[in-house]
Amino acid sequence: MTLRSHVEIDHIARQVEDPGLKHSSPTLVGLELSIRHAAEFFAFYVCRFALADLGTLMDKFVKRGTEWVLA
Repeated sequence: MTLRSHVEIDHIARQVEDPGLKHSSPTLVGLELSIRHAAEFFAFYVCRFALADLGTLMDKFVKRGTEWVLA
């Protein structure tokens, strides 16, 4: 994403907190809601899966590390 894209997304995010949101463009409101749903999906499913997977990998690494130290 370019800097301009980030600025536009930031502008949309600020509109959500703005009480004048009702007067915003329906396209911008729809875009913001789509981005919010995508972010919630990513946070709820993808990040949770990645953190659980990293936890499993760390457990295996620690177990093998203790075996190497004790051997």
